[in-house]
Amino acid sequence: MSIWKKLAVGFSILVLLAGTAVGQESLNSYYRYPVSIGASYHPLTPIGDVLRRAMVNDISGRVRIPLPFMPALQPFVLGGVVIYDSDEADDPTILGGVLDADVTMPDYNEQATWDHRNIFGGLGVGYAHRMTKEFEIGAEAYVGLSQSYYQQRVVTSAGEWYPVGELGLIVGVNGKISLNPSFNLSIDVVPSFRYDRTFGNLPDFDGLYFGLGFAAHYRFGQDPDAPQAEVRALQFTMEEMPPVFAAMQKVYVTRPISHVTLTNAETNEVTDLEVSFYQAGYMDSPTLCAEIESIPAGESIEVPLHASFNEAVFGTVDVIPLNGEIIATYSYRGRTVEQRRSVTFNLQDRNSLTWDDDRKVAAFITPKDSAVLNYASYVSESAREENTDYLPDRLEFAMQVYHALDALEIGYQSDPSSPFAEVQGSPVVIDSVSLPRETLKRGTGDCDDITVLFNTMLESVGIPTGIVTIPGHIYSAVNTGLSPRDWSRIHPDREMTLVDGDSLWVLIEITLIGQADFMDAWQTGMAEWHAYDDNEAVRNFYSTASCQEEYSPVGLQETDIGLQYGDPEEFLSGFRRDLDRLSDTILAPIQEETSRRNRPRTWNHLGVLAAQLKAYDIADDSFARAAEMDRDYLSPRVNLGALHYLQGDYDGALAAFQSAEAVIARAGSTAT
Repeated sequence: MSIWKKLAVGFSILVLLAGTAVGQESLNSYYRYPVSIGASYHPLTPIGDVLRRAMVNDISGRVRIPLPFMPALQPFVLGGVVIYDSDEADDPTILGGVLDADVTMPDYNEQATWDHRNIFGGLGVGYAHRMTKEFEIGAEAYVGLSQSYYQQRVVTSAGEWYPVGELGLIVGVNGKISLNPSFNLSIDVVPSFRYDRTFGNLPDFDGLYFGLGFAAHYRFGQDPDAPQAEVRALQFTMEEMPPVFAAMQKVYVTRPISHVTLTNAETNEVTDLEVSFYQAGYMDSPTLCAEIESIPAGESIEVPLHASFNEAVFGTVDVIPLNGEIIATYSYRGRTVEQRRSVTFNLQDRNSLTWDDDRKVAAFITPKDSAVLNYASYVSESAREENTDYLPDRLEFAMQVYHALDALEIGYQSDPSSPFAEVQGSPVVIDSVSLPRETLKRGTGDCDDITVLFNTMLESVGIPTGIVTIPGHIYSAVNTGLSPRDWSRIHPDREMTLVDGDSLWVLIEITLIGQADFMDAWQTGMAEWHAYDDNEAVRNFYSTASCQEEYSPVGLQETDIGLQYGDPEEFLSGFRRDLDRLSDTILAPIQEETSRRNRPRTWNHLGVLAAQLKAYDIADDSFARAAEMDRDYLSPRVNLGALHYLQGDYDGALAAFQSAEAVIARAGSTAT
């Protein structure tokens, strides 16, 4: 194996010792230093073909300058002396071969004839990998020139010592195992391979050497873990944190609570910045707000503060002062830094909100609340036999819920501390909106409370609702499920409905529960809307579904509220009263037109509509008129029989069906 192959093998072994370097480059960067100086001592032993034997001691110094962008890679300059103490006896060489006459050989020690020194200098590069703060491994390679100096190798013919020496080449590879008692001090154990070769006539010590030496280095710079070295590159600037509302829990994930301005106050850029917000007790982990590649020196960036609160926020009562943290982690000059900024704010309970956006009220519409869902199901089941075959089921259920809430003695009561008329549109004044279960239990509420309850009841069975706001007031809307062209099916007055997209809605002044019938609440709701036909900018209509895309329903901690449903007849009587009023309203113009035309088929058609609306008296009269006007008209007789049968008048039904049978018989005989 050639000497160069041996050096390559040796260097490969040393590199393998430091081969884990990539995994912890952050430690190399974190504990980097600008420059170091050091001294080393290596006792060397020749291996391979070296002509003469000697005790060899390398004493050298190094100046290392780690690369700023890769501090594990460390170029260096070195210089020193290698002392050769030969153990081979020999006589000095005489210039010219003989001494002059009467000249004697100077005194010398045969054992010291081959003693000499090599002064050398060179350049190299090392790789040092820090495993921990106190321990690192590495490898290095260097090349340089040497000048040998033999003091007693040659004597002149005059009997005087004639020092000789020559230039040479040195090549070496070292390993390194370092212990760092402190940031500035490194003590190394250094296994090394070194190859020497001269360029002249003194090749006796040329060859490969191996040694296990020691070194010590002083590293300039400041320990990054020292208190005085703590990095605070970022300055935090922000206004006072606004109050946080439990009802907006899901909103804060996408819409920020506030903003913080981060300014890089140092002379180097900040990189790999991550900003999070954390509130102990109300978050499972910090909420990541932003990831920023870099902030140049002296520049600022505004970061939105988002928050992913857990369900604990819904267990709060009243106002809770909290102390959260803004957490910024980043890299600065190769170091990983974490800065924290404490922020104080008030956590409002789940009923609180500000009315800067009327759509926020949708967060309190909770159709999955079992207390509301169970009562809505009870109302629907109790009124199943009362429904007509004509009106939309959605409208009928809205009427039934209206009277069911009246049966529970739910009543309107203005909020004395923050009435809606005063807080609407204010981003500052904090109002309180009751959850539907709370209004059911308490029995009273202001306009927003009752609107929320009514809408929740309908939404719980799948009926889309809406929210209407006018100056100083909020109330409900119901999607009828009809297309806009069918408006006359539920009311002859087109202004008694509202068109939104391809849906037909009715607006209900819900605060009239307990004071007026549903028909009055419907008429009032539409009148309040049309009162602003000349100033449409001050009135608003929102579907609950569209609002909840941004303001999701609040979380619930459900308990039994002990709601007593009572006798369904308590609300069904009111529903029948409204149904009669609505039926009369729908049928009145049709009756007028039927009387004007006065034809059998128009009277029969009126009877069918009246029967579907359960206006049985009108239906009975209409079918009878149609039958009288045409003795051979079969339909009104069959319809009249069916009507009497449904009402339990079996004798009347039999008479009507017999009359129909007679029409059929006459038609048969005529055909024969």
